[in-house]
Amino acid sequence: ASSAPLEAVRRLVRAEVPHLDNDRHFHPDMEKAIAMVRSGAAVRAASAVALPAISGAA
Repeated sequence: ASSAPLEAVRRLVRAEVPHLDNDRHFHPDMEKAIAMVRSGAAVRAASAVALPAISGAA
């Protein structure tokens, strides 16, 4: 199992980059993933998931 924010990012990536089942040129997939990070889309996807509060936090 993974964290909710990480799963949100995984879904974002998989929407554009399919799982590598068959041998193929991987560079286009890498460029798509890099663009998601550079654009901030990965951070936005992770940040959209509400995390539980930490008790005792000031």
